[in-house]
Amino acid sequence: MLCDVLTGAAGTCIGQRPFQSHLKPYWDSGLREYHKQMRYFRSQWCRAARPRNKTNTEYMSYKTAKRDFRRAHRKAANGHRMQLNREIDESAEMNTNDFWKQVNARRMAYKCNKSTSGIKFGEIVHRDQKSITEQWGFYFERLYSPSNSEHFDDKWRDHVSQSCATA
Repeated sequence: MLCDVLTGAAGTCIGQRPFQSHLKPYWDSGLREYHKQMRYFRSQWCRAARPRNKTNTEYMSYKTAKRDFRRAHRKAANGHRMQLNREIDESAEMNTNDFWKQVNARRMAYKCNKSTSGIKFGEIVHRDQKSITEQWGFYFERLYSPSNSEHFDDKWRDHVSQSCATA
């Protein structure tokens, strides 16, 4: 009940974005039904306090519904991609103007999607793979380097030091 109240308040304050069909043109009523079923079983699993043992019926029902949805989603997306490729192949044989329009439209869509993705490290958003890899390296280097912070628990440091010495 508390989750329903919080979800309702969040929906009222933040609002919801409408479904943008141009992002997933392959989304049809069958996929919508799989998604609806998965969401229903997920809510049932959440209401049962999210158990994670394989003997729990809510957990297994949710996992089965999620697996079915993901399988249907992949099938629909791959089917759509194959249809686009078929159209490009047909237009390559028939009309070169249409062929290049379709190729350029797909290329522009890919560039738009690629340019919006990125990871923010500190205050800078990194988009290319080399830069992202370097930033992850710096992150893990800082993470695993010993530090002397005034907020660090001395008892825990001693415990970890003793555990490492005995291991």
